[in-house]
Amino acid sequence: MALPDWPDFPVIADNNLLANSVAHFDRVCDRLEKHEWSDFNQGTDARLLTEHHAERFARLKNPTIRLALDSMSYVEAWDRALERLLQAGVAKRHIRTYALMGFGTSPEESWKVCEYIESKKIKVLPMWFHELTALERNIVTDRQKELGWNDYERRKLMQWFYQHKKAVE
Repeated sequence: MALPDWPDFPVIADNNLLANSVAHFDRVCDRLEKHEWSDFNQGTDARLLTEHHAERFARLKNPTIRLALDSMSYVEAWDRALERLLQAGVAKRHIRTYALMGFGTSPEESWKVCEYIESKKIKVLPMWFHELTALERNIVTDRQKELGWNDYERRKLMQWFYQHKKAVE
């Protein structure tokens, strides 16, 4: 459900923004056009990104857009969204991608997702999945252990993409 009004700041933290009506999306973009930058802070659902969305993103000054690619099963939609953003004129350096780790994916698949994103010269931002019932940060649950995860594998992947890799332009 779209908010009728909201504080006028350049950071948008709504991972379901593209699921709203075109009219609501346009209202959000209209309000962002006066800012010198904008930051779509959540993982934008690549499956829902249309040419219209891409064109509106491109009209903004210095937008940072974070797509989501949580599994290789969504790679075609992600590729299509990336191409739409680039064709509309969004600079590649303004596109990032969140990759969800440990939610139904093994360490091997998670590495493939991150490496795929990076192969497209897009900055990958791995995110560790936390169960809602987790009482500790970054814990590896029994369900994640069944997928092959342990704390070493979790830290290795996260550190590689956050500490050892330079930002891709």
